[in-house]
Amino acid sequence: MWDTKIIKHYQKETSRSYINISSSGYVNFMKEMQKRYRNEEFPNLKKEVSIPRAIDLYNLKSFTI
Repeated sequence: MWDTKIIKHYQKETSRSYINISSSGYVNFMKEMQKRYRNEEFPNLKKEVSIPRAIDLYNLKSFTI
C-alpha cells in the first residue's frame, strides 16, 4: 500500500515525521488515509473496489507512476 515515494510525499505534505518506515509509522499512515477518506479527499474513487484498494490506487497513480 505504500513505498518510499508515498511516505516522502505524506511526510512533506503533512510536515509530520511520524509517517515513516517503522511499523508505527505505517499505522500512522493508515490513520491519515482513513481521515482523508472520511473527508472525501480522494477524488473519483470507484465504488466497486474496497476502501483500502481505492486508497492504494490513488497513491500509486499519484505518487509512484
